[in-house]
Amino acid sequence: DGQWHSVQVQYYNKPNIGRTGIPHGPSGEKVAVVTVDDCDTAVAIQFRNEVENYTCAAQGTQTGSKKSLDLTGPLLLGGVPNLPEDFPVRNRQFVGCMRSLTIDSKP
Repeated sequence: DGQWHSVQVQYYNKPNIGRTGIPHGPSGEKVAVVTVDDCDTAVAIQFRNEVENYTCAAQGTQTGSKKSLDLTGPLLLGGVPNLPEDFPVRNRQFVGCMRSLTIDSKP
């Protein structure tokens, strides 16, 4: 759309919630949340189908034995080199610019 946007990505282990409602350690489920601009993330995720055009956040979950996001390989942002066709990249069509990139609140 030709405008600058703020994008925030959070990745965390969903806590195990006991019968009393108190969290006690991580579950086997990991959660990724992507938020764009000044979005109320909780409202966008919970009511996205009920509030028209409020799609400024999305959430996905993953289950499995891994406890964290594996970043031992390269972190590719905004484009990818020529990779084999079977390399697990879903979108190779990013067009745009990035500025003021921070990871863990560090430039």
